[in-house]
Amino acid sequence: MIRASRTAAAAAVIGSIACGPKLVMPAPPAADTNAIRRDLAAEAASQTRAGIQRLLAVTTRLRVAGAPLCGSRLAWIVGAEYGRAAPGELDLAFHQALGLGDVLRVLVVLDGGPASRAGIEPGDVIVEGNGRAVDQSWELADELRRRTRPLELGILRGDMRRTVRLEPVAGCEADIEYAIGSGLRIDVGSRRAGGAVSSGFVDFARSDDELAVITSHALAHGILGHRSTRTELDHELEADRFGLFVAARAGYDVSVAPDLWERIAIEKPWLIAFDKGDGGQEAPHGRIGKRVPAMRAVVEAIRLARAQGLELRP
Repeated sequence: MIRASRTAAAAAVIGSIACGPKLVMPAPPAADTNAIRRDLAAEAASQTRAGIQRLLAVTTRLRVAGAPLCGSRLAWIVGAEYGRAAPGELDLAFHQALGLGDVLRVLVVLDGGPASRAGIEPGDVIVEGNGRAVDQSWELADELRRRTRPLELGILRGDMRRTVRLEPVAGCEADIEYAIGSGLRIDVGSRRAGGAVSSGFVDFARSDDELAVITSHALAHGILGHRSTRTELDHELEADRFGLFVAARAGYDVSVAPDLWERIAIEKPWLIAFDKGDGGQEAPHGRIGKRVPAMRAVVEAIRLARAQGLELRP
């Protein structure tokens, strides 16, 4: 699902430019301004879809690989991202370009995933799950937790309604949303709700290995039942360890993790030095000096387990 609090498509504001006491360049006609705005929104929407697609592919791989570690907390995986817009959430032009509206619309579909195999396409509107009417993402999420039978979705494509049957693919129940925002942010939900990774963090990741490290950390918080990122350092260390094992099980190179977090500390130092929790204490995400050595130890433990042919379990 997509979480959008503010659009990445800034409105084009074009005013008069004073070139001297008498020379003034007039603003373009309103029609030209609207065209520029639509072009910017379309570009931003295209970048957003690419980011959602990238995060979806990594998250799906992590959830499936991590299923043996999640016990009974499993859910069907759709292999698609979908959402609807709440009034006032999005810039209208961006809203229209992305396709979000007052219906639950499919935004991207993972190649080779259950939705793709069932014939679901971007732009389809989801109206029913297992015979129950749905028009909110949380309603569909509830149906995905009913793992007693394969999932049947009622969809609208234009004026045509059809029912598709998704072959069951189980993964960890906690999911990760794509949250539009330029900062490097991880939001923690719960075992049921999962969490979110900001678009800024997705863009910051130089490779899917790095994105898997970021996303598996967020996923681990949800699987382990952590409720807030402003929590104890022990929770961060636990999520680091659990998440790295999940990412390793999914086949990602977790050796990039320590250098990734050190790069964050170097390139975005204000996120580390000035991220204060309650009482003015440094928040756990900022304690890189303690977390990075612990990550190196986990990476080495994973390497040794592989060398000995052992199952990767935290």
